[in-house]
Amino acid sequence: MSLNFDEMTKEELINYIKKLKREHKYGLVWEEKQEDLDELLKDNYPILENVSSKDILDYDGQPNLFIEGENLHALELLYITHKGSIDVIYIDPPYNTKNKDFKYNDKFVDIDDSYRHSKWISFMHRRLKIARKLLKKDGVIFISIDDNEVSQLKLLCDEIFDEKNFLGMFTWVRKKKGSFLSESVRKMTEYILCYRADKDAKIKFYGEKAYDNKWQPLLKRTNSLKTLELKGNVVEATIPDGIYKKGEYGKGGTMVRLENDIEIKNGKVITPFKVTGRYVWTQEKLDNELKMGTRIAINSLGFGFNVFRWDQSFKIKPPSTLINEDVGVGTNEDANEEIKTIFNISTGDNDLFTYAKPVSLIKYLIKMATYSKKDALILDFFAGSGTTGQAVLELNEEDGGNRRFILVTNNEVDEKTERKLKKMGIEKGSEEFESYGVCRRVTYPRIRKIIKGFYVNKKTKEILDEEKLTVTKLKNIDVILQRMEKIKNEKANEFSKIKYELKNDILKLIGENEEGAFIKGYKVNLKYYQTSLLPKNKNKDQMALQMAKVVDDLLCIKEDCYELVKTHESYRIYKQGNKKIMGVYSDFLNTNIDAFIEDVNSLESHEKIIYLTFRTLTRSKQRIFYLVFQNNFLTNTTSDGNPFFTIAGRSVSRYT
Repeated sequence: MSLNFDEMTKEELINYIKKLKREHKYGLVWEEKQEDLDELLKDNYPILENVSSKDILDYDGQPNLFIEGENLHALELLYITHKGSIDVIYIDPPYNTKNKDFKYNDKFVDIDDSYRHSKWISFMHRRLKIARKLLKKDGVIFISIDDNEVSQLKLLCDEIFDEKNFLGMFTWVRKKKGSFLSESVRKMTEYILCYRADKDAKIKFYGEKAYDNKWQPLLKRTNSLKTLELKGNVVEATIPDGIYKKGEYGKGGTMVRLENDIEIKNGKVITPFKVTGRYVWTQEKLDNELKMGTRIAINSLGFGFNVFRWDQSFKIKPPSTLINEDVGVGTNEDANEEIKTIFNISTGDNDLFTYAKPVSLIKYLIKMATYSKKDALILDFFAGSGTTGQAVLELNEEDGGNRRFILVTNNEVDEKTERKLKKMGIEKGSEEFESYGVCRRVTYPRIRKIIKGFYVNKKTKEILDEEKLTVTKLKNIDVILQRMEKIKNEKANEFSKIKYELKNDILKLIGENEEGAFIKGYKVNLKYYQTSLLPKNKNKDQMALQMAKVVDDLLCIKEDCYELVKTHESYRIYKQGNKKIMGVYSDFLNTNIDAFIEDVNSLESHEKIIYLTFRTLTRSKQRIFYLVFQNNFLTNTTSDGNPFFTIAGRSVSRYT
């Protein structure tokens, strides 16, 4: 709830100002706007429920995760399952552009809302605080934003991630040509803020290969003079064969002095020699490089050495802060065409998702952060059109990586569509209404198509007849049209469409066909979940009973263990290939604990994990668990430290 300053006493106002000074010495100061979603968590636990009909499980290997639901609730759950486990987060949050692109407490925020910025900051603050806790110590987050909130976002992230962890702000060229609607400036760019999770993390981003296939000079004018000694048949040469007398070659800072005569034969200096110049390397450095396989050559009569280093192909340059077509990254127009291709929109505008990012942009960022970490886990909790999922899969295909993604999106219906559905008499919240939401209409269908593969229609054209229309021929246009009409009738069954086209005074009769082409998918799996709410119960035993019925999906995600191999009224057992077994025991009376132990022991696995949903074991049974399973009781909490639920869990390598 917002504060009412008119109703506060003088003392309350003074205390409030003191509190602000303590909490915000420098940076953003805003009035916290409580979210309805946060209010719901006071009386409910967020839970996850698997929608098995939407799972894609066609191959071996661990699945990617897709979560439909409010991202605040999903983040609270991911805090339990993935705290400190995410390598890269990319998000494209609402920009708060004044055009009702941002929904707060189920209402679109417009330019006339005096709390517009406070609502947006409150909205982002809550989510980014959790996001940081999900990152590994060497994890990074990329956040897309534009002019409307970039200043506020930078200060907010400095507070949450610490300004020492700010890695940079990239500028992305989002349009091929700006809009002429603005009288002041043509907006061509957006921004991407990047932070690391921990100041001690050594982050080395990939931009491009450094000096790949390039020889580097060893002379540098500002270096001190050094004399280097080289053996025969070591130095390559591209200058003519022959004998070169000792003496000075070149001039100024790049002059070198041969200390003895040398002979070049068949592209090699065959005599041992010494040479003096302003070289970058010492003798020791040169010797070590040559041992490792570095090549050295004389490429000019100035006798300044060039080297091709043994590890040159592995060296990389960091990325520029400018992201555009020069680094292979597309624009909003490209993103629009990608949506149209995937959803087979051959004509007209794309009205499915207007402000998607191009796959090339997200792929560029992920490659930048995971070039040497190809098994990275990537999270996008503003998944939108699902571009991040496609980018991860495409990048894996290109570099042989095994990255996985977690996508989170709500099923929001945009304001224009909402008004249209209302006029059609379709009630908000109905299944038909929900089918128009972004998740069910765009995000999931796109990811499913990308994984399973999809057909696209490609138009083929054939010119059936043409005529250059001169003044003379226009007098006989009827004859020309009769001829073309005859051809049109004869070819009618061969083409889906035959049309006339007049361009540059040439009349053409064109036949068109649409041919289906199949775009190959990817051999990956996907698990689909929805967030839901479980009302809190003051009776702890009743609450435990209710939680025991719904906790499995959360534990499966936490342990990355999904295949159900044994189900019993008192317990369930899951496995992850031969690597891991997870048992979940939920019998309040503990009447089947022996059968549970026997079933767990019957399965071979490198690692076995046990979860007990109750702590009401009898003393003798407790002793069994402590002795046999070495079990510890653990309490899970939400991101702000409040208790979530209590279970028992212990990972052991084998049971006795």
